Amino acid sequence: MDIWVIEFDLDGSGSVSNVITENITETNTVNPPDRQETLPTWSPDDSRIMYMGWDYLCQPQSNKKRGYNLIIRNVNGDDFPESCEEKMIVEGGRSPSWWRGANSNP
Repeated sequence: MDIWVIEFDLDGSGSVSNVITENITETNTVNPPDRQETLPTWSPDDSRIMYMGWDYLCQPQSNKKRGYNLIIRNVNGDDFPESCEEKMIVEGGRSPSWWRGANSNP
């Protein structure tokens, strides 16, 4: 399972005139090995996405712990300071519920 972003344009009649798809996790390959990302949720400003992912791509192989984790990723593809495309924020975490609406209530 991967996470995809789908953008589409509507023409004047409400019909879809253009569809752009992008696989933003793209881990169904040999390197990195196939894994699952599921239950995506967006940050309030839509710049990051959090999801439950199997394993963690940037964890050293010598310290690899099998299991699901809560992971964040910049939607624009930028790496984090650790030079990794994603960042594990809760080891063993499940069912993410991100900040959507958090800024609307002071």
